[in-house]
Amino acid sequence: MSRTPAVIGLVMASALVSLALLRSSPAAELSSALAPLQHPDLPNARLAVENLTKLAATQHATAKNNTEHLASVIKHLFTAEYQLEEAVKAGKKAEIEALGQERNAEAWLKPNVFGRVNEEASRASLDRAGEIRDSASKRLAAARQKLVEHLQETDSLIDDFHKILEFEVVLVLVETSATVAGRALPKDAFKSSFPPDTVASVRESLRLRGLAQTRPAPADPAAEGAPMPRQEGQHGGLPNEQATLEEKSSKLRAAAPAGFVLIPAGTFQMGDALDGDPAATPHPVTLSPFYMHPKEVSKAQWDEVRAWGLQHGYTALPSGAGKAADHPVQTVSWYDAVLWCNAKSEMEGRTPCYYTDAAQTAVYRAGSTDLDNAMVKWHASGYRLPTEAEWEKAARGGLPGKRFPAGDTLSHHEANFQNAGGESYQSGTTGYHPTYLPGKVPHTSPVGSFGANDYGLYDMAGNVVEWCWDRDGSYPATPQTDPQGAITGACRVFRGGSWRSYAYNSRVASRDNYYPFGPGNYNGFRLACSCAP
Repeated sequence: MSRTPAVIGLVMASALVSLALLRSSPAAELSSALAPLQHPDLPNARLAVENLTKLAATQHATAKNNTEHLASVIKHLFTAEYQLEEAVKAGKKAEIEALGQERNAEAWLKPNVFGRVNEEASRASLDRAGEIRDSASKRLAAARQKLVEHLQETDSLIDDFHKILEFEVVLVLVETSATVAGRALPKDAFKSSFPPDTVASVRESLRLRGLAQTRPAPADPAAEGAPMPRQEGQHGGLPNEQATLEEKSSKLRAAAPAGFVLIPAGTFQMGDALDGDPAATPHPVTLSPFYMHPKEVSKAQWDEVRAWGLQHGYTALPSGAGKAADHPVQTVSWYDAVLWCNAKSEMEGRTPCYYTDAAQTAVYRAGSTDLDNAMVKWHASGYRLPTEAEWEKAARGGLPGKRFPAGDTLSHHEANFQNAGGESYQSGTTGYHPTYLPGKVPHTSPVGSFGANDYGLYDMAGNVVEWCWDRDGSYPATPQTDPQGAITGACRVFRGGSWRSYAYNSRVASRDNYYPFGPGNYNGFRLACSCAP
């Protein structure tokens, strides 16, 4: 599970509790509020949120309309949280570098035809790996200290802060903190939800982003100053008749098809300008929540559904190919993948997504029909290919502005790809992945062989390219909401790079396409599924 959302929610909740208490006992209360940060799994976010809720219920009598200083406090806190997050990433990268040096050193320490002539250099390399680990730990400790310092710097704003603890704003922060602590929300969406202007714009921004709900006015304004009693079925003191976003998120997760993960709603930047890719012009895209399978479809899964399909009208499903049952299925065309999605949907009693007519009455079960956007039941319970925008958001894993799911560089520790393109951002061993090179092509790896991104998705770079729904076409220049791709175009998009792709083609923003009838030993796919409207 991603640590970043929990960090954001916990930092916000802990910081607000700390700010409210700093006036009376700054050192002790600050230390107490920050204590949950020392736990690597951050389990106490909800407790901090509940504490903030109780604080809000007693502080609203002094509320004012000005939120300028509140924005300043939030800016300080996000700066500190960002530094902490960057230090954690640096630590992870250092771990990978240290591991690589250790492996290389250990390999030289083993007896070989020249004897142990490299033992001294290898042991030095091991020492260097230890130094890298120590350096990463120090950077992480320094970042944590910086967070404390930033919180302490807000002490001068405490008097103004107490004047602007407007009750509704605090409740919005409570709802948002609880939501972020309980679901994988990208940090950028959370940051941009706090414009430093007015209470109304804060609430409206959060409402439009799906982070908070509009709260009804109190039935008795005269009683507004009284603390709200917590009743059965309430969470953190919020009204019982209005389900919180955390509850909605929990319901979505509970409704997910078996094995799928929830990709949360929100806005992200699709494409990037890191490498001058003319096909990946950056532009904002807002997506509804959807589900995605953590792994590429395996050969075993393909065979199971195909066997059922051949007995139920899906006579055109090919056998596909795969090096083993747990390797991804490959040599399947776009048409094959779409038919298989429908077959799996019907096999499990779900409503199919794809039809051969715009009225969506004739289920697509055979042939090579040139489907268009009107022939898809986008909110059906069945399985489908992700749109190109859904695929990219899922691949980024809530980590904006990076080349790859795990950062800006790529090596064989993170993906199965051909590390021979000569890019400045490739590292480590070169050529095909050494672990999966032996034997005949294709050099695929078992699905889920490498670490997952922050959404819990595996192999979003390398192994096999993954078919998407969209026709090939240029990105629009304007912001988009739930885009479904170009209206016309002979080819269909695939994403993610494969075992034979260079690092450049394995970037999350990299786009490629081919004719929908063209299978290859590097073509595969993974499943998506819409959330109920």
